Amino acid sequence: MAYRIETNLFDFLDERELGDLNRLVALLEMLPAEPLLEALEAERAGRRNDNPVRRMWYCLVAATLYGEGKWSRLRAELARNQDLRRVCDVPCVETIPSRHAFKRFAAALARHQDLLEGMLAGVVARLSELLPDLGRHLAVDSSGLMTHTRVDEKDGRLREGSWGAKTSQRVRKDGTVEEVTLRWFGFKLHLLVDALYEVPLAFEVTEAKQSDMHHLVPLLVKLRQEQPQLETETVSADKGYDSAENVERAWREEVEGRPLRIKAVIAQRESPTPDEPYQDGRGFCDLVLRKHGALCCQRELKNAEGKIERPLTEMAWAGFEADRECHKFRCPAKTHGLECRRFQECNAGLSQGRTVRVACEGRWRTLPPLPVDSPKWERIYKGRTSVERAFGRLKGPLGLEELPVRSKAGVTLRATMGLLVLVALAVCRVRQGQTRNLGKIRAA
Repeated sequence: MAYRIETNLFDFLDERELGDLNRLVALLEMLPAEPLLEALEAERAGRRNDNPVRRMWYCLVAATLYGEGKWSRLRAELARNQDLRRVCDVPCVETIPSRHAFKRFAAALARHQDLLEGMLAGVVARLSELLPDLGRHLAVDSSGLMTHTRVDEKDGRLREGSWGAKTSQRVRKDGTVEEVTLRWFGFKLHLLVDALYEVPLAFEVTEAKQSDMHHLVPLLVKLRQEQPQLETETVSADKGYDSAENVERAWREEVEGRPLRIKAVIAQRESPTPDEPYQDGRGFCDLVLRKHGALCCQRELKNAEGKIERPLTEMAWAGFEADRECHKFRCPAKTHGLECRRFQECNAGLSQGRTVRVACEGRWRTLPPLPVDSPKWERIYKGRTSVERAFGRLKGPLGLEELPVRSKAGVTLRATMGLLVLVALAVCRVRQGQTRNLGKIRAA
């Protein structure tokens, strides 16, 4: 606990603002900031101390919670609100830190980004103790963080940041589909969120031009290293992460000698991959593996005219064998009772009927551990929208929509503070008995 103050705050708080200030006090008490503050105080030892480190930290948390991270809004509210000054340990209006003092403190804080991320990992670990199923189903996505451009006077090149673009489709009123391209300068925030509770668990800040494709597995590895107690089963993502490598590595990648074993639920782009014939090792040549992962057999039957037809019929999926890394399919006539003239030929002497195993090796994109478009796949994929709601909270009440900072360190600091607030407030809600809407943040 890094928050301590000598007076009894709740004897002074204005009743009209008690709810918001209670939330700030609970947040300050929740954040394990003592190692960070001690490191900052050690740096300042022997120098002027007009604005103590703890006062600046309280103000920074208040600015993130109430002022969208903007120092000017916090300074105006400190000048108006006597109770907020008491919470932030600001004795009077004359001692409110200046904008330059806030900027210097933010620069000093950015040099200790490792301690900030360790603080975030500690709060997530505390939340996992209260919610045993935290992290079971994850969702991942990225969003642009717009900043101002800065041109180097010497060579005319842009400093840090980069231009990014994202193309999406929307339906017009007349029913036609058009492509919309959004361009921005700055960075990109890659976020891993619990799909059930909508609480951020891991993040990464990169340049805006970075592709989403290469940041799924590193986020999963980072989460496993920081939170080995989480038992993750699935991770859902949009088409930007669609690749065989992501599906395979999410299942096979080893962290400290332990494979991830996470089933990737990723929407697939349109692909020209053709259907391919499949041999089951019994000499039959009636199987076709479709590009979306379904295994079909040529069921033989007579039509109304007495002619023989061999329509392709999807075999019944019988599960995924994790130890063999393969899918099992069974005869549709045996499983669903369909008519087939070759029933005896295929199923003779087999209690469960003809069973065909198809290995994922070389087919991880079309045959992921969880079959594409299956009822469970669709149910898990619906949780992907949780990460978009998390971005909405970070960009709305917490002020990451358009940042006044230009450096990657400054952007990372702002993102880290926003995530700290979201997760710490979730812990506070769970301790109060709430288990729903943990990721929501209420504007002051």
